[in-house]
Amino acid sequence: RVPAYTHLRKFVGHGPETLDPIAKTAQAEAFFSGALSAAERDALLAGQRARYIIYGPAERSLAPDAPATPDWSAGLQTLYDADGVTIYAVPR
Repeated sequence: RVPAYTHLRKFVGHGPETLDPIAKTAQAEAFFSGALSAAERDALLAGQRARYIIYGPAERSLAPDAPATPDWSAGLQTLYDADGVTIYAVPR
């Protein structure tokens, strides 16, 4: 829903609107499950020029065993945290 209501682009989402959705879904699963090293996470975020990470029900479903405050969120600024959705700012 984010692209429909903002000027932001998504990394992965609605299949037909995502280039290479299988690979990107695998990357998102690895990211949200904590399977990536810090260097791999940083490279992914930098390579995509990510500004925000939205961590809601869809993202949590990619890593159902992840802790409430995932390890990958260290160093990110929490901008919003309510109603099961957390939005993090990625430092530049």
